[in-house]
Amino acid sequence: MWPLKTFHFAILVAIVLVAITPAMAGTKALVNTPATSKEQKDSKCLLPKEPGPCRMRLERYYYNAETDSCETFVFGGCRGNENSFGFKETCEAACKKSPLTSKKMNPSTLKSLTSNTPITEKPTVASATSTTTTAKTPSTTTVKK
Repeated sequence: MWPLKTFHFAILVAIVLVAITPAMAGTKALVNTPATSKEQKDSKCLLPKEPGPCRMRLERYYYNAETDSCETFVFGGCRGNENSFGFKETCEAACKKSPLTSKKMNPSTLKSLTSNTPITEKPTVASATSTTTTAKTPSTTTVKK
C-alpha cells in the first residue's frame, strides 16, 4: 500500500511543477539585464501564440504584433514558446512598443507642470558597464580539541 501513496504523491508534485513552471517563465521578462538586447525581445514577441499539446487550460497572454497588444489565449501547460506571459503587464513591458520610442518628440514642446517654461533635455550618454568577477578562495579553519 505504501508504494501506491508514494506514486500518488509523485504525480501530485509533477502536476504542481507543470502548473508553476510556465507561470514563472513570464517573469524573466521583467528583469532588465545588459545582456538582453532589443533584437532578442523583438524575436520573442514576434512568435505566434502556441497553446501546446497538454490540457491544463491556463489563461496566458501573448503579444500580437499586428494589433500591438497583449491578448489572452489558453495554454495547455507544456511546450509552447517564449511568447507566453502570466500577466498582461509582463507581456506589455517585454513587447509593447513604447510611445516615446515610436514618436520623436521635440523637447521645446514639453512644458513644465509647475510653470510655462519649456523643459530642456540634456542628452544622456550611455556609460559602458564592466563586470568584474572575483574568485572565491576556500578558507580553512582549525578546530582546537
